[in-house]
Amino acid sequence: MRISLLGRLAGVAFRSLQEDCDIALGTVPCGGGATTCEALWMGVPVVTRSGATPVSRAGASILKTLGMPELIARNAAE
Repeated sequence: MRISLLGRLAGVAFRSLQEDCDIALGTVPCGGGATTCEALWMGVPVVTRSGATPVSRAGASILKTLGMPELIARNAAE
């Protein structure tokens, strides 16, 4: 198992990384909107945590709308 933590990347470089990903993790406290959509579009599942503020629920909202609520954690324990 390998985990890679990377900084911000330009569009082409970001999308090329998706080929090597098995799963993407949503960020806290700001759940990625565009990043979540791009990962899903490339076929990479996203696991995210729903937070207390609207911006922290962006990824959860996308996953719920797409019928994937099992990929949403409601708290740190999950």
